[in-house]
Amino acid sequence: MENIPTYATLVFGIAVLASLVLVWLTHPKDKLLLIFWLIMGSASSMLVISNVTLSAEALSPQLLLLILPSTLLPLLYLLTKRGKALIHNADDDFLHYVHTVRIAVEFVLLWLHKAQFLPVELTFEGWNYDIIIGMTAPFIAQMGFQKKLLTRKIIIGWNIIGMLFLANIVINAALSVPGPLHLLSPDMPNLAVLKFPYQLLPTLIVPALLFSHVVALIRLFNKEVDVEGPEED
Repeated sequence: MENIPTYATLVFGIAVLASLVLVWLTHPKDKLLLIFWLIMGSASSMLVISNVTLSAEALSPQLLLLILPSTLLPLLYLLTKRGKALIHNADDDFLHYVHTVRIAVEFVLLWLHKAQFLPVELTFEGWNYDIIIGMTAPFIAQMGFQKKLLTRKIIIGWNIIGMLFLANIVINAALSVPGPLHLLSPDMPNLAVLKFPYQLLPTLIVPALLFSHVVALIRLFNKEVDVEGPEED
């Protein structure tokens, strides 16, 4: 990792911390998710640090065993009584402000590409449009929930597009990691997510962003959100 500039790691660390803080502010009465992601982040960190001498092909299946629970278990948690209470009490502003961390993450991905740790397709110079969601998140939070100038349909559409952009980068990232599914960019594989601290992107940041989209959409579809845009019924 000696080719990666120090400022890239620093900015990524700030993005990780900001994700945790904003997740906590979104659900201040329920600390279980925060504790869960802290545990998963710590576990993935110990895994990649302890396996620094192993090949990427040997490490990636182990990391997958942490990525899947980090993503799926919080979504299943929403089906529980406590999870439904979390949805009901979630803060709509912070549910959308959390996506601002995508701006920092996108610049980190670009710096990682310049250091040859991931392909250009995973950056905003390639096929990654996630920075658009990060840049528009404050606008959605302010104009949708503070000023109440956006309709429910607009905010729902923004969240769906955000999930599609997230799916786009996750699929491309998975297809560029060394291993049996490595179909994208053979000349410059995605090695960053197999290194500390960047493995926190798929084990912590991405699950937190997806979770925020899902909770926001449930609240919007259930009309638990106080939105009174110009076309709102």
